[in-house]
Amino acid sequence: MDFYNYDLGSNLFASVRFAAQPPSGKKYQTLFTENNIFIGEDKNGGGTDLDATRNYNLSAALTSLFMHPNQGYHVKLTVHADGSAGADTKYKTFWIPSCTITY
Repeated sequence: MDFYNYDLGSNLFASVRFAAQPPSGKKYQTLFTENNIFIGEDKNGGGTDLDATRNYNLSAALTSLFMHPNQGYHVKLTVHADGSAGADTKYKTFWIPSCTITY
């Protein structure tokens, strides 16, 4: 996950939360959270201004959920970023396909 185009400021942080969504799990069942991602290291520089990047592996958290046979796991991502243009909190619900490896 990349955070782009935030202003300069020592008080600008982001947080992310992944939560299960029906039919994969109970609504709002938290799978993973990360807080205090610093995004204010430099001034706003347009669409190429990368302020922070994170990679998330939800494999262990997904094992407790129901996997839809055709679509995978249904997950909601909530991102709160201080100083965002428009709403500070944004949401995205998506499907994560099965990552089963067969030999």
